[in-house]
Amino acid sequence: MKNCSFEVVYAQLPRVINDTTNHSGAVVRFEGIVRADTFGERTVTGIDYQAHPELTIKTGLGILDGVSQEYGLERASCLHRVGNVMPGEASILVECASPHRLEAFEACMTIMDRIKAEVPIWKRELYSDGSSEWSLGENLSTQNAIFQRQMLLPEVGETGQGTLLGSTITIVGAGGLGSIISRLLAGAGVGKLRILDPDLVSEPDLHRQIMYDRRDLKRHKATRLCQKLRLLDPRITLKAICAEINSSNAAELLANSDLVIDAVDTFAGKLAINDACLELGIPFLHAALSQWQGEIMFVEPGHPCLRCLWREEPQDGCVGTCQDSGVIGTLPNLIGALVAHEAIKKLLKISDGLGPGTLLLVDGHQLTIKKVLVGCYRNCPVCNPNAGDLHKALPLQDDIQIEVHSLADLSPYRILDIRDASEKPSNITTGFEFEALTVEVENELAHESRPVLLVCSRGWKSAVKAKQLRAAIGKKVYSLKGGYRTLKTLK
Repeated sequence: MKNCSFEVVYAQLPRVINDTTNHSGAVVRFEGIVRADTFGERTVTGIDYQAHPELTIKTGLGILDGVSQEYGLERASCLHRVGNVMPGEASILVECASPHRLEAFEACMTIMDRIKAEVPIWKRELYSDGSSEWSLGENLSTQNAIFQRQMLLPEVGETGQGTLLGSTITIVGAGGLGSIISRLLAGAGVGKLRILDPDLVSEPDLHRQIMYDRRDLKRHKATRLCQKLRLLDPRITLKAICAEINSSNAAELLANSDLVIDAVDTFAGKLAINDACLELGIPFLHAALSQWQGEIMFVEPGHPCLRCLWREEPQDGCVGTCQDSGVIGTLPNLIGALVAHEAIKKLLKISDGLGPGTLLLVDGHQLTIKKVLVGCYRNCPVCNPNAGDLHKALPLQDDIQIEVHSLADLSPYRILDIRDASEKPSNITTGFEFEALTVEVENELAHESRPVLLVCSRGWKSAVKAKQLRAAIGKKVYSLKGGYRTLKTLK
């Protein structure tokens, strides 16, 4: 508890706890003053605060230490008055020092909320008519008030709410899907949420990732999301993991989850989640979206998995991401709400809805929803262990992707652009013109004497297409590694 202090004071509080001769970028002080009335209803003549000093200090220091670590504070201090406090006098003083003002402001507010909810300090308000009234903490008497409406449902009740509180969900991705899913699960009372995402909040995120605003720019999504969710309910156990999931760390990161939610935007990440969950025996919900469409699939050990859905292992870039192809801002919230809805049902063991191996396809343009049953693939390396090495399924040929280092390296090839209109956000001059791969052009390639080079946004979509063309026409067809992004750097 370095640089944290919590004191119980029996006299009037000072105006400042520490001097400001330090290197902090921001020092925020909060002073709580006793009001002379209860919002105009009754006249207050004083407040009598009572506390068990040792327990109060221990609890208070625990709060300050936790908040300091979460917000990266340089110092956190609190003085709390006990005994009789008159109107106009301070009952509490909180001070936070941080390199940045946002963290200092929010940490100070979080400390105040948690002190009111968790520190065992009783107060008795004294009124001008001679009466008085005792109270303990603002939130301790209404722990389940936030869940009252859903607890009225027979499928939930006190037992179901207890099940949610005792559950652990790991959400991989804190972007458009993961952020809204996290908010809804926290609001439903899921007791432990682990949120994984290595990315920082950027300006193009704000139109659809409604848990963030401009104050969050250039800050870690997972960290900021956990901080915001803790304001909703400080009793939730939240863990931010600012790391990218992959085949090497997935099993360790996902272990001990009751349910995992796949909200990442890369195929490599999705397959890492798929393989680790099935190895660990953990069910998970897969979610993905692009432009106007979204999909959800529930995967459970012993039933069809993502490798049954994608029988030829897809590579990142073969389908445009939100960054490449765009997305309507409402879609992540629509799909995210459906995912959170199904997650709650899975924890409560409500069987209706999305069964194992069922793919839900949502078209936000046509406003249609369709269910598709996915069968177990006999050559799936996960569902059928005899199918072979998991990471060697359906590889691309070693020579199908080529690297170029200058525009001159492109001269021997007939270059064909396979991007669709949605993947061309801007036209950038590269020193030559692209020829589009139309049906007519594709039919002519059997007679092409030059080697053919396919170009897409990132290089994987063109690699898959090159493989198909090689099988069809037997010609040397290649894919530009790195895709159009590589061309932008060539001279």
